[in-house]
Amino acid sequence: MWNALSMQLAEVTGNDFTIKEKTAVSGGDINDCFCISDDTERLFVKTNDRENLPMFEAEAESLIRLAEAEAVEVPQVIHLGAVKDHAVLVLNYLPLKPLDEDSAYTLGVQLARLHEWGEQQEFGFDLDNYIGYTVQPNNWHRKWSKFFAEQRIGWQLQLASEKGIQFGDIENIIDNVKSILASHQPDLACFMEIYGREILAYPLSAR
Repeated sequence: MWNALSMQLAEVTGNDFTIKEKTAVSGGDINDCFCISDDTERLFVKTNDRENLPMFEAEAESLIRLAEAEAVEVPQVIHLGAVKDHAVLVLNYLPLKPLDEDSAYTLGVQLARLHEWGEQQEFGFDLDNYIGYTVQPNNWHRKWSKFFAEQRIGWQLQLASEKGIQFGDIENIIDNVKSILASHQPDLACFMEIYGREILAYPLSAR
């Protein structure tokens, strides 16, 4: 796999990339992640089964959109594709440090700026994303109550129902959520739904 990945990286970047160092690193619960280096540049590689390439496609598009905001430093997408039986997502490597009081404040300011970015007129996104292996729908809606009730609460209730877990009549619950939130219409904003402990670290290069 790694020789084939080196060839793909050379093709997409226009520069030879011979992997001389490969180290397994933490990157969540469902992916195998590595830091690779050619002694000049370090890259972060996420791998999973080939069938899960759509999950990486959604992540790559989300990172590209976040980078457009120029509010929070996010990894740059270097390569996305399949290598033999694996799906791979290659990002530039960002060394991290634990949050301290100053960096936590800076991150909070940057996240606030991110939330102010964009001119979208509805709630949703152009593609569905994932929570782990679980697809999360993002169909566009003008009203927050409808988006949240259907795309978040209703969807999770439907998934639970498919596993034999019942919380009541799904349509009634969705209608009740809509009713409760009917008068709540938050400002439209670009936002990140972040899961896991990675948010508790900060890029060393960030100001």
